[in-house]
Parts: sequence; C-alpha cells; structure tokens
Amino acid sequence: NALPGLLKAARNNNLSVYVGLYFNEEFWENTTDEEILNSHAQRSIDLAKDIWDQYEVYTSFKGWYISHEPAPYYYKSEKNFNILKNNLVNPIADYCENISNLPVAIAPFFNFNFSNSSVFSTFMKRLGSCNLDIIIVQDGIGVEHCTLNELEEYFAAGSRGLYEEGNFKGAFWADIETFKQMPDSFIPESFDMVLQKLRIVDDYVSNIVIYQYYSNLCPDGPNKESAKELRDNYLQYLSNAPPDKELNTTDN
Repeated sequence: NALPGLLKAARNNNLSVYVGLYFNEEFWENTTDEEILNSHAQRSIDLAKDIWDQYEVYTSFKGWYISHEPAPYYYKSEKNFNILKNNLVNPIADYCENISNLPVAIAPFFNFNFSNSSVFSTFMKRLGSCNLDIIIVQDGIGVEHCTLNELEEYFAAGSRGLYEEGNFKGAFWADIETFKQMPDSFIPESFDMVLQKLRIVDDYVSNIVIYQYYSNLCPDGPNKESAKELRDNYLQYLSNAPPDKELNTTDN
C-alpha cells in the first residue's frame, strides 16, 4: 500500500496530495449507462470512506480526484450530461466533501476531431454546474487530440464556459501532457513544446499540473536520460525566468 508512504513523504516536504478514487475501463463503453455509473459512484464512495478513516490524520491529504475523464462528445445533450452529473459526479463529490470538507477535482478532455471549441464551452458550462471544486483540463496534444494551434482556442472556450456562460465558483486548472505519442510508445516531450503549452494555458488557469512526472521527468523512471533532459531543461528555465514570467506550476 503506497498511499501512507506517499502521504508521509508529502507531509515532510510540504506537498499536497489529491487522492484518486475508483475507476474501471468499462466506463468508456458505458458513459451514459445509469446502472454502471451508479456502481462506479458507490465503489468510489466506499473507497473514499475507507481511505478517509485511515488517513485523515495526514496534513498532506488536501483533496480528492474523481478518476473518470468525461469528454464533450459523450455528452452532447443536456439530458445525457445530467446522467453523468446525477449518477456519478455529484454523488461522489457530495460524499467526499461531507466527510472531509476537502475539495474534489475532475479532469475532462477534448478531441478536436470530434467536437469544436463551441461544443466544449457548452460542455464546460455543464460540468461547472456539478458540485466540483476544481476542473483540470487535459491539453490533449500528447495523445494527438489537439495541436498547438488550437490549444488557446479550447482553453479560452473552457474558461468562457465556466465563468461567463456558467456560474462556476471553483478553480480552473490545466493538465499538461509531458509526453508525445510514438507508433508503439510514449516518450518525454521536448522542453520547447512543453514550455509553449505552459505559456499558452497560463493566461486561463490558476494552476498547472502535469501528466506525469515519473515517466517523463524522473531520471530513475523508465525513460531515464530523456526524462532527465526534460527535467534539467525545466529546472534551468525556472532558475533563469524573471519573476513576472514564472508559471503557476505544480508537480503531479
């Protein structure tokens, strides 16, 4: 069980941990199946209770993460979106907040091959109506769901949907993909591409997390030298960046 070790290490190093809950791959084929969503919600609630009972004493325990990743083309109608909202998102979020008074996050994504930024704005407005505290949008470039040219358009649409078209009171974050997709693997992205993505989304979000450190920035991880190169370039950037150019980044 890695969680107590992680929470202890985070406490000792003044880091915050958001704990992810239950997920099953059957979700992708059953995104509007009320029975499946209800069962996933209950599994998440049971897991949250077990985790909170054991680890609430850790000051590094700062929030919860709903592991399901919704996308606009699964929920084109308000009726279908409300199935997600009422059978999965709100039951989990309400339970976690009631037992812990800690924020609850979720990480939606988009794919510009299947929906445009206007559709995404509407989707984000609906997602902002859920009982969530943090919405973390994946940039999508690493998995080829987006190109750099469209990135700002989609994050602007996300912000507009949450705060102008909707009444979301929580935080809008970005999840930067620090990898790129190859024919048979994923490898660390170039620092130039990562930096461009960071600068684009920084105008729209209050915090930036990444996916993910171990494979793409850790010298002891599976990608070793290429991960070390990306990490070293990032640290070099931080050491040289003027204060007004620093980004709201958080290691994930």
